[in-house]
Amino acid sequence: MSRIKPSVARLLVGVAISVALVWGAGTARAAINNMSPSNGDTLTAASQNFSWTGTGVTEYWLYVGTSVAGQDILNSGSLGTLTSTTVNGLPTDGSTVYLRLWHFEGGNWLNTDFTYTAIAVPADSEMSAVPSWAQMLPAEERFVSVMGGAAVLDKETGLVWEQSPQTTTHQWASARLECTARTASGRSGWRLPSVNELASLIDTTNTSPALPTGHPFSNVWPSRYWSATTSADIPTLAWNGNFDDGEVATYLKSSFLFVWCVRGGGPLSEY
Repeated sequence: MSRIKPSVARLLVGVAISVALVWGAGTARAAINNMSPSNGDTLTAASQNFSWTGTGVTEYWLYVGTSVAGQDILNSGSLGTLTSTTVNGLPTDGSTVYLRLWHFEGGNWLNTDFTYTAIAVPADSEMSAVPSWAQMLPAEERFVSVMGGAAVLDKETGLVWEQSPQTTTHQWASARLECTARTASGRSGWRLPSVNELASLIDTTNTSPALPTGHPFSNVWPSRYWSATTSADIPTLAWNGNFDDGEVATYLKSSFLFVWCVRGGGPLSEY
């Protein structure tokens, strides 16, 4: 604990607190109670709510940093009598996070220090969206249910697929419009996949459907699904993927095939 002269403390406004704080003797830890998370805990995310209770305190001010008394993560400014605040931008590398809670009581600014361990998120975390396309993962590691179960993240490619594609067929132009209009869990931004993206789901060691063993998808018919990729030499044809036997081939755009929409991923040039 430490404190400063009362005559100086009340002048601490805005950035001035960073300069005006003068360390002195003080023992006021008992004034701060029920800190949550508790001192020494491991944080659970890059955004964390901190709350506490205080006795006889009329104002709070919070520092959060990567060193003792550091402010490189947060200098809250005056919190008034608020006893909670959310801190964003916390590290996710398992490092130490230092929190200093200033509290004005009895005419003095005092402080209490707390230390936490940041959550450690590996580079290839469950929700990573920047894979190299070089991974070969078993289905239980590869696929993650997202968007309230309406979609599946493929960790090998970073693409988000409908968990259950529609069971109606469309001509190629209509298929593209179907995906553009698609929403899932209130989210738009869907599209018809490129041929390479569609083929990335095919597992030629399986048939009917030609999907990886243990996949989490439903209503995938052992049949052909459109891609958005037009044949380079015959523009009336477009590429498709056959989830019966894994074949990738071209069909007339006037044909009626199934549609499986995707979200995220590469630019239109991949088509």
